[in-house]
Amino acid sequence: MEFILVAVALAFFAARLVHTAYEKSLTTDEAAYVGTALYLWESGRYDFATTLRFHPPLAFHLAGSLLPALDLGGLEPGPNLGREILSGAGPSVVRFRMLSRLPFILLACWGGLLLYLWAREAGGRDAGLLALFLFTFSPTVLASAHLAHTDIAISVCYLQTLYAFWRWWKRPTRLRYALCGLSLGIALATKLSAIPLAVAMALLQLWSASGLPPFSSHARSDAAFATRLVRAALQYGGWIAISVFVIWLSYGGSFAAAVSEGGPTRGMLLPAYVQNFFFDVAANDLGRPLYLMGSYSNHGWWYLIWFAFLIKTPLGLLGLLILAIATRRRLPDGIAPFLLIPFVVYGLVVTFVLEIHLGLRYLMPILPLIHIFIALRLVPFDGRARRAFVAFACGWIALASVWIHPHYMAYFNESIGGPKNGHRYVADSNIDWGQDLPALASYLQERGNPEVRLAFFGPEHPEIYGIRSRPLRGCKPVTGLVAISVNVRRRLYSPNGAMGRPPEGCFDWLTERDIVARPGYSILVYEIPDS
Repeated sequence: MEFILVAVALAFFAARLVHTAYEKSLTTDEAAYVGTALYLWESGRYDFATTLRFHPPLAFHLAGSLLPALDLGGLEPGPNLGREILSGAGPSVVRFRMLSRLPFILLACWGGLLLYLWAREAGGRDAGLLALFLFTFSPTVLASAHLAHTDIAISVCYLQTLYAFWRWWKRPTRLRYALCGLSLGIALATKLSAIPLAVAMALLQLWSASGLPPFSSHARSDAAFATRLVRAALQYGGWIAISVFVIWLSYGGSFAAAVSEGGPTRGMLLPAYVQNFFFDVAANDLGRPLYLMGSYSNHGWWYLIWFAFLIKTPLGLLGLLILAIATRRRLPDGIAPFLLIPFVVYGLVVTFVLEIHLGLRYLMPILPLIHIFIALRLVPFDGRARRAFVAFACGWIALASVWIHPHYMAYFNESIGGPKNGHRYVADSNIDWGQDLPALASYLQERGNPEVRLAFFGPEHPEIYGIRSRPLRGCKPVTGLVAISVNVRRRLYSPNGAMGRPPEGCFDWLTERDIVARPGYSILVYEIPDS
């Protein structure tokens, strides 16, 4: 019966992700990612300057794994291939979108299975099922798990690596040691946000060498601290060596070294991975416009991402988290350091080092750790009141998750009045990533497909969905039906995904107008009378 429940939970999770992938247009980043993915598969070129400026290649490989089956219709593979397909040339946009997203949906299901196995092994059947439920019904997970992007990939890599590390600590074998190193290498080859994971593993090894609980039972009584420290350092060095080999493989058996063209490393011959790191550091220092409840900042607020967590997480899950923190039950089987240290290290980096908080998705790598923590602290469900509260909270989470389908990215909890008010508090990928062009098309079809003045933030083109539109350019007021993306309305971006910003006060003429519809909650529709 247990395994039937697991299969049903994962099947329902996958079904919702597939349907969401079908209903949602490509997000702003995906178009470039998918085009680059196919180009890498076809060309084998890993040049930092033209193709891999933002991330290491593994997530790109995943996005492009099914795309060779596409008939490109004479289009030449290149870094801009994705945008050429979105313009209407080549294969069907929907097929292109689905083939690029399916591998990430499968990866998300693998992550759910890993989470279940870890929680079950540490805390028993009920803990495994509860952790799996929290993961597969999380709007934040569902919002990212259907996208051809790095967020779900790095989240699963975090989970996989920590689970492998914990299993090796419980029973060290050569196979488990190798799997731990391979998993860390896969994470580092997926996204640079895996670097805090490598730091957390180093701290865990240091803790292990100290012989403090829960590692005291594994420290040899006859070995001095210095000996244990050297042993732990050698083990960690082996994992780093395996990781470097995996990174080398991910770049096609090359480090793609090239002369750096800017920054403090100008003129130095560096691997693409290292150049990628310095590029991200420079981009973070440069900053980007961020929005929070009517205020703007180029370097954000350290608490922005945690504020987004509070208003975008179901209240039922927040209630379970508070109860889990408040309970006096100890975590079982020495698992605490494997949850606490990675959470603290990543949390400190994302809070005080990362200045560009573009969305709650940046917390994705540590959300599964929260799910495991809750499950292990609350199981077994002692007492009638505790059982009733857990059942009520889980029901609340399930209803919220099913109700918002498929608009998971725009989910906001009841504390601010739900998703219809989300655009007043935060923006960017917290609510709008260019995903709701099909939702706008459905709304307009219901109204007889009238012409609309459109300022859309996203890479896909409205005419593909039969939308009759004229671009809303400039800041002068217009009349008639107006549809504007939240990110454009908040002046973070210009229409069509451009990086420039509309000037201050550009859309103030909409402030006093009523919103008549919110397709997908990321597009605001106004009806402006001729007067």
